[in-house]
Amino acid sequence: MPGVRRTTGILLACALLLAAFGIFALCFSHAAAWRLPAEDRPWVERTLDVAAAGTNTTREDVRRTTRPRLWHGSDRLCVILATHRSDGGGNYQACFDRKNGHLIEERLDGSSFGPSRIADPLWELVW
Repeated sequence: MPGVRRTTGILLACALLLAAFGIFALCFSHAAAWRLPAEDRPWVERTLDVAAAGTNTTREDVRRTTRPRLWHGSDRLCVILATHRSDGGGNYQACFDRKNGHLIEERLDGSSFGPSRIADPLWELVW
């Protein structure tokens, strides 16, 4: 029986280590998602401002609950702020004209900045 206890103890320690690593990876992945090339930062900052104004929230709330994704087209640049919500919460997309920088398209899919659920504050701690 001592061998079984030892094996169980090792498996339990490995499971706890994996859980701790998973939480660390979630926190790191959100921070890493906001590390952007210098040439993309102004577009993302503008999108945060437009999203906050259009959804009646603060840019800090938008930043905290989203991750940026960029799409570079020949005539436009689109910034997508995707949420982490498990219900598919949606995303906010803004496309800008590359030549003059004007906002040419914006779209809000889902209820990404709508009412929160009980689990959302927990996700904000680890995401």
